[in-house]
Amino acid sequence: MTSSNAVARRSVSHLSPPTLLARLTGRHFSTETRARISASKAGPAIGLSKGYLRVRVSLFPRKWRYLHHLIYEQFHGPIPRGKVVCFLDGDKLNILPDNLEAMTNRELRLRSAS
Repeated sequence: MTSSNAVARRSVSHLSPPTLLARLTGRHFSTETRARISASKAGPAIGLSKGYLRVRVSLFPRKWRYLHHLIYEQFHGPIPRGKVVCFLDGDKLNILPDNLEAMTNRELRLRSAS
């Protein structure tokens, strides 16, 4: 039996950067744009920052977003002001929508302390 974590990693890892960006942003890219994203000299379109997955959502200017923020917004709506998106199981790579929750920094500290 595979864990939901392994499924999430596999479901992201096999996608090309343009396909991943299209799925996350809901935008459809032309063939020319997809080729530019893939062959971009700007570097990879997906990466890790402090253990969190990030994706490049804009080439010029270069703009990055955390993958868990995009997924949270896709399934739960905008992130409420003053809240952060956290992982219920503590695994930064488990980006399944059921594992993401918005809470204040204070709530996060209280949860971490217990």
